[in-house]
Amino acid sequence: MIFQKHIQDLTDEEFQNHVQSLSLLRLEKPKKLAVQCAKYWLEISSRQYNFNRESIEVACLATISKDELYSFFKELISYDAPKRKKLSVHVLSSSCKVPTDNSDAQYPCIQEQSAANDGLIPPPPAFRVSNSIMKYISFLLVQL
Repeated sequence: MIFQKHIQDLTDEEFQNHVQSLSLLRLEKPKKLAVQCAKYWLEISSRQYNFNRESIEVACLATISKDELYSFFKELISYDAPKRKKLSVHVLSSSCKVPTDNSDAQYPCIQEQSAANDGLIPPPPAFRVSNSIMKYISFLLVQL
């Protein structure tokens, strides 16, 4: 909701400053040859061969209005957006018995969490305190 309010409160001048900053960032020449080489190889390996991608993206960026950005946010990104998609990533321990077939069987080692805090990450200090690995990291930092 904070970002939504931020988009609404942007003046046209501030929005154009953001567009101009992003355009300059996209058109900035790579400072290292390896970065430019990687960019070209990405185009080749993806078989798109669009070597002037930055200038095309900047030209497209210049056509976007603040209202279009806001409607895009409301439709696809906002918490209550009708077309919002979520991705859930589960890291399983090696001790977890994972079925070898491709069935939709439930993993017994996965415990479902309540959806009360769905999408919310606690503030950094609370997250650090609640994270059990922090005591080990603190110990290692003291040792260094």
